[in-house]
Parts: sequence; C-alpha cells; structure tokens
Amino acid sequence: MEGSSYTMKRLRVLWFVEHRAREFDVACAVKCLAEARHPVDVLIRNIYLHARDVLDGPAPHIVVHPFFYFAEGALGTQHYVKAWPRALHLNLAWEELFYASNAKIKGPSDDFARFRVLHHAWGGFYRTFLEKHGVPSSNIFVNGNPAYQLYRPPYSNIAPPRSELARRHELDDGALWLFIPENYRWAFASDHKLKKIAASDDHLQELLGMKEHCIQSLKILMGWCNEAARGGGVDVILRPRPAVNTRHMLEFLEKAAGKAEPRFRVIKDGSVREWILASDVVMTSFSTSLIEAAVAGKPIYMIEPLPLPPGLHSSWYEHVDRVRTLEDFLAAARRGSTGGSPDRLRSWAEAELMAHGDPISNLADLLGRLAQPDQQLAPPPPELGFLEGLREQKESRIACEEGKAAIDMNRDTHEGDEFGEADVAERVEAWRRVLLDS
Repeated sequence: MEGSSYTMKRLRVLWFVEHRAREFDVACAVKCLAEARHPVDVLIRNIYLHARDVLDGPAPHIVVHPFFYFAEGALGTQHYVKAWPRALHLNLAWEELFYASNAKIKGPSDDFARFRVLHHAWGGFYRTFLEKHGVPSSNIFVNGNPAYQLYRPPYSNIAPPRSELARRHELDDGALWLFIPENYRWAFASDHKLKKIAASDDHLQELLGMKEHCIQSLKILMGWCNEAARGGGVDVILRPRPAVNTRHMLEFLEKAAGKAEPRFRVIKDGSVREWILASDVVMTSFSTSLIEAAVAGKPIYMIEPLPLPPGLHSSWYEHVDRVRTLEDFLAAARRGSTGGSPDRLRSWAEAELMAHGDPISNLADLLGRLAQPDQQLAPPPPELGFLEGLREQKESRIACEEGKAAIDMNRDTHEGDEFGEADVAERVEAWRRVLLDS
C-alpha cells in the first residue's frame, strides 16, 4: 500500500479522480500551481482504488469529488461524507452538458448535496440548472471548463507529438487520421442498470429506446469505419469512452462488422485530448469530445446514421455538421467534404464554457483560499438522518478490514484508471516544466 507517505504529511486537500484520461491532467496541473502559490498539500487519489489508503489517513480539510449527486447510497461519496462530515466537499461536476434524458437524473437530490457541497460550474447554464435543483447561489463557483483550457498554450505544450503516437501505435504518420471518440454509452448498459437509474416507468422506456438506438447506430458506424480504412490513405482510430472496456468494444466490432481492416484501430491508450490534437478529422455521436475538437480548431462532424430519439437531444448539437450516410462519412474522412467547420461550436464554447479566465489557475487559487487556517471551511452539518451517530465513530473514520479496500473498483468499467503516487509525481513534474519553468 502507498499509505505510508500519505500519513507523514499534513493533508489539506484530497482530490479524487474517477477516470484517469478525463481528469488526471487537470488534477496534476492544479496541484502543481496550488502548491507553488499557496501553503497547501494536494493529494491525488483514485476515488475507488485508494479508498483504504485515504480512509485510514488523516482527515482532509477539503475533499474534491469528480461528481456529487447525492450522499446516501452513492458508492464512494457516501463513505467519504460519513468519514469527514465537517470537511468542505467540492463537486468538480465533470458532466454538466446533459441531453434531455440525462438531465432527469443528474441534479443534486438530497440536502447534503444541495447545502453542504460547493459545486463547480462551467458557466451560467449549469448555475441555473443547480439553482433549479435547490442549490443556493452561494454554493456555486462559476469557473469554466478546466479540461478545455488544456487545448490552449502553455497547457497544450505537454501533449505528445503526432510522430510519437504514430510510433507507439504503429500508425502511418503520413496518412489522414480520423479520430472517433466513441460515446454510444447506452449500447453497453444492462437492462438491470437502466431499471436502477430510471426516474419513472416512462423514463425506463425512454432509456431502453436509447439503448436500442445506440446499438443499431454503433453497428452501422463499425461498418463505415471498416469501409473508410479499406479505401487507403486514412487511419481510423476509435477510442472507447472511459466506462467501456476495450474488450467489449472489440467483441461488438467483431459481431457487427467482422474482422477489422488493418487501418481501423480500437485504441484506448492516452487521453482524448492527445488524439484530438494529433488527428486531422474528429467525428463522433453525441459526445462532448466534439466541443473539445472545436476548441482545438479541428474539422468536426456529428455521426447520425439514425435519427436521434428525443431523449438524446441537446441544444449544442445545432452548431455541428452531421454525417448521415456512408457517402458523407467517407467524404468527410477523406477531407472531401466542404463542411466540418469548428467555428460555430468553438464560438459557442468560448462564450458558454470558457468565459471566466483560466479555470485551472482559478481552481488552484480557490483551493489556496479555502485551505487557509483561518478559513471557515463549512457550516455545521445539517441534521440528516444518515449522519446520526457519526460523531461516535473513532476519529470520524470508517474502519477498514486489513488488506481489503473499503470500496470496490469495477475493473471492467474503469480500464486504465489505475495510478499510484509515482505517476502523480511524474506528471506534476512534467507540468512544473511546462507551467513554472518556461
């Protein structure tokens, strides 16, 4: 275990990462800046894998969560609230752009989430969403999307060059690269899971319809990718979303399209950002990766082989050109299309999601302010039933059986999310060279 170094220093900020590719770089960049500017210690840990380590260690002043919809019954979240009820809990809210069906289940839904959590917002639209769910405006920090800042200098300087990705994955550096950050998420959700998350019977039917749409659309896309790769001159890189295991995607590919063409690759290594910056064209379904690609100035297209069901609609889609047929897909992949301009979506993103300065630097300074010894970190906890008796727990922590983690990590849906203290130190040092030594 890596708990020894953890217990040797006074911890003030505990930053949890769920998906490494999505969150790790922002966490390490904030740690780099915060510790250089302020008297704070930022410990970065996986929200599931390192549960025993952190629960056995000193209590933090601030706990940074990747999500916080409710406390009771939420894996990970519940454990940390019970362990540290008087800490300030900061919700980074890595998902804020919802389509119609998702918005029904993504709002803060209990008193702890509404009144005892500081919520990070990318823009005014999410502030409004939170306020509609009962969160007071004083508990909302509007800051912009820190992941999108990584596409701007000097942050973008840390990305590996295209030649390095070509060497590492045996790709043709001279070919056109079509990058597809897949997000047909419901195709891989079990009916049992859909029943658990459905807000009502009508919502369950909507989710089941979305699942069928995603399955059929992904089947079509797999055939299109093979066709684009077969024609020569184009390398197709499909990256499964963080919660989809590569093995499941390859099994789906084989059933849908048979053997993949040599130039059609399923690669999950690295971040979406690295691949976007290195690629020539970016296409996907309803993934917010299109917004990232627009910020990066890449040609973008939304893949829509079948009409989207109402539950998957979101207003930002109107800023993206669509590909609906194999012919359109091939023309766009081979740069034979006149569409694909990122300008409309980039302008929208800059106005709605990037209008508050440098959100990474802002987060570093926020932690610095909150972690001061004389800072009132949080009001007394509300009288919530599930928190009763917590004061009687020894040192306000949860006892963990020796040799076992308090929280199970699903290795299937968290492929590639493992990291250790050495990984954090290495990445923070890389950020130091980019942000502090330049």
